[in-house]
Amino acid sequence: MLYDVCRYFLCFIFFSFLGWAYEVLFYSVQLRKFVNSGFLHGCICPVYGFGGLILTPLIGRISDPKILFFFGMIVCSILEYITSWVLEEMFDTRWWDYSRWPLNINGRICIVSMLGFGFATLLGVKIIIPYTLARIDMLSIPTVYMLSGMCAAILLMDLAHTLRKMEHSKEKLWFIDQQSKIIENRSEYIESKLRMIKNMYRNLRR
Repeated sequence: MLYDVCRYFLCFIFFSFLGWAYEVLFYSVQLRKFVNSGFLHGCICPVYGFGGLILTPLIGRISDPKILFFFGMIVCSILEYITSWVLEEMFDTRWWDYSRWPLNINGRICIVSMLGFGFATLLGVKIIIPYTLARIDMLSIPTVYMLSGMCAAILLMDLAHTLRKMEHSKEKLWFIDQQSKIIENRSEYIESKLRMIKNMYRNLRR
């Protein structure tokens, strides 16, 4: 029982790191400087870890890619919506806002992010999750326990440090402002492309 908990906790840490690396790459390229994205100060984004854990039991159970895509799209979008609401309640600020994106729900999720979650689910369930579990299973049991304990201690210290800093400073809020501008720019880009497609369709019908 304890081994299974540690095993999946290491999966959570790895998935959280992958999510952090993706966001850091995306926003660093947009802002042209290194950005430590996410809620915590360390190199993990827990929402991606929770998403990975939710999808892990699907391995081998859903073989149809279309069903897997749809399931991941819905489940991960619900997780994103809840995360957005919780962070806003805790810190009285929006960490992302899709209000100007097409087919959004209260600016917390939108069709573009939902489709991205669907594709990520296919990649995760078919490739990333099985590979991660296989590599963890190659470790000795004491090593799994030791790594889990170290990661848990670091995660708790990071969480305590982040909450303490958020109470006394606006350190992370600059990034939230920049993130909102990036999302707004992407929204304008998507809107321009949609207008172009509509105009092309109208011209073809004439």
